[in-house]
Amino acid sequence: MRTNEERITQGIEQKVRALGGSVKAGPRVISHGELTPSRERICVSGRQLREVGGATLAELVKANVPPKIFNRSGVLSRIHYLSDKLGERHAIASFNISSLRGAISEASDFYRVSSTGKSSDCSPPKDLAEHIFNLPPEQWGFPPLLSIIEAPTLRPSGTVLTEPGYDAETQVFYSPTGGFTMPPVREVPSGEDLERARAIIDEVLCDFPFVDGASRATAIATTITAVIRSAIDGPVPLALFDSVQAGSGKSLLADVIAILATGRAAAMRSFPFDENEIRKQLTSGLLEGPALWVYDNVDRPMNSGELCKVITASIHADRVLQHTRDLHLPVRSTWIATGNNFRLGGDLPRRCYWAKLDPKCSRPQDRKGPHLDKRWRYADLRRHVLEHRGEILWAILTLARNWFALGGPAPQTSPVLGGFEEWSTKLGGILESAGIGNFLANTAEMHRAADAESEEWESFLSEIHSIYNGEFFTTAELAARIENREPRLIDVLPESVTARRDRDIKTVLGNLFRKRLGRRFGDSQIHLTTANRKRNNAMLWRVVVDEESN
Repeated sequence: MRTNEERITQGIEQKVRALGGSVKAGPRVISHGELTPSRERICVSGRQLREVGGATLAELVKANVPPKIFNRSGVLSRIHYLSDKLGERHAIASFNISSLRGAISEASDFYRVSSTGKSSDCSPPKDLAEHIFNLPPEQWGFPPLLSIIEAPTLRPSGTVLTEPGYDAETQVFYSPTGGFTMPPVREVPSGEDLERARAIIDEVLCDFPFVDGASRATAIATTITAVIRSAIDGPVPLALFDSVQAGSGKSLLADVIAILATGRAAAMRSFPFDENEIRKQLTSGLLEGPALWVYDNVDRPMNSGELCKVITASIHADRVLQHTRDLHLPVRSTWIATGNNFRLGGDLPRRCYWAKLDPKCSRPQDRKGPHLDKRWRYADLRRHVLEHRGEILWAILTLARNWFALGGPAPQTSPVLGGFEEWSTKLGGILESAGIGNFLANTAEMHRAADAESEEWESFLSEIHSIYNGEFFTTAELAARIENREPRLIDVLPESVTARRDRDIKTVLGNLFRKRLGRRFGDSQIHLTTANRKRNNAMLWRVVVDEESN
């Protein structure tokens, strides 16, 4: 059976021949990214740019063994090595004209021939780099890349990926941290393997004060998701690590998952206030292909159409500076947000799953109090997880591999989340097959507790209904009452209204009403309707409850 590198090499040789290049016997690369001293000499004078470009691209493709230059959803990208305060690792970077010109120079030598026939060496012309950079991506001949991973994973077929470097099946680049080792995962785990794997995971999570089994199942599911993300083709929802107060262990839990997935603590992000800033943050972040995306200590109602769009997408499209066409970035992250008593708005609640923590003590950071008088089992849990990372990853992959070995049975007890069918089916099956229950059992409770917008709008519409008694009104009439600070309305204004008080309140109400037209809130099913007529050229609105609409 051919190795992964042999398959890659054969594909590259076929592409080089298609570009008009030749394949010489013997390796051209002696280590990752280290070229042999012998380079093809390419003449740039007296030839059409397309000829020089074809020859140059053929040599660049030929030198790309093992792969470090990729086509990442139409973005010419490279794997480069970093060593900084975060440690030693590989990262994804997009090429620009200058960096591509440098890569071209590493792959080939260039020369000109004067009118007298004298040959002289030269640098690759800038227009040559521009020509290759602006070719249709399908003409580049570089392998596709979805992301970089830093832990062993499962392929969609269920096989375990442990070989460092580029994996053609998953289209990921596996870059393990230095010195990492992991016990082999059995193709068919035994009963003893499963028992030991559950015990290892329990030992890591035993001190987190989950309020119920569903919250614990969420924590385990998020950990598994971060490790086997390559085996899940579709999108994954946002994990909410929620608590009643600070110091309960939410950020620590996110760090534990990050250490397992990447070998280091999580890169914590703040949740921006402005929707445009959220979009720019997502685009710039996804360019780097992060395995984990963590919003830490969200302290306000969480609502974003941009975040909703990205969470449910396989590809994020946007345009940024220095790019003349839209970027189409693969979305392969595992999503986490931490906060106290989460409040969600818009469509975000149905894109989330929930873990609630409650230490039941006044000083959870000390783990002391009338309800809890013990400290953490490990004084430094992060260090423990890092030191035993290989063993814990073995346990996670053993649980996942067990489900594949059983034939991938569908879960019998856990629900399937709309928009996340593959994720919820696979994770539900993995947990159920491992004897871990209650997965997604708290979804309805999360919606009731965290869906701030529904609760706010139910109260707001109820007050409007009591004022107008089911009669039609215009947004101008309602805005006048709000501007006159009518107490019964001021007290129930939704955050989506108050957040836009710098704009004309009538316009704000009109925009918000149109977005919520026909949407029902609460047990009363209260909702907005419109009339098929206008008053003074203004749209007429009416608030009704279900029995009134019949």
